[in-house]
Amino acid sequence: MTEAASIPLVTEPAPANVRDHALPPATLDAYSRLEEPLEPLPARPRLDLDADYGYHPVHDALAERRINGRITRRGEKLPIQADGRWVVERTNSWMNNFGQLRRCTERRKATIEFFIALA
Repeated sequence: MTEAASIPLVTEPAPANVRDHALPPATLDAYSRLEEPLEPLPARPRLDLDADYGYHPVHDALAERRINGRITRRGEKLPIQADGRWVVERTNSWMNNFGQLRRCTERRKATIEFFIALA
């Protein structure tokens, strides 16, 4: 998860065989833990997600945490897609330039988190 200028706020590494819609609850929990070190977070943050996240558990997780989520429906385009790149794509491009993340075959989550923090 990044903020509007593509600065990473929260990462939730997972193996490649984990479906995208299974990750938002853990990511959103990590985001809510930022309240203490960063002071007040926005009252109703907005989160733009692509169609891969259009499942009931994701909608429920967003509503439970009072986050305004815009999830693309299959075949439709969000304004963010019509205008250009997703903000997080800049972050992914930057992190992929760190070779260890680009070719990460590590199975332990703690090691992957270390490489992300190092990047």
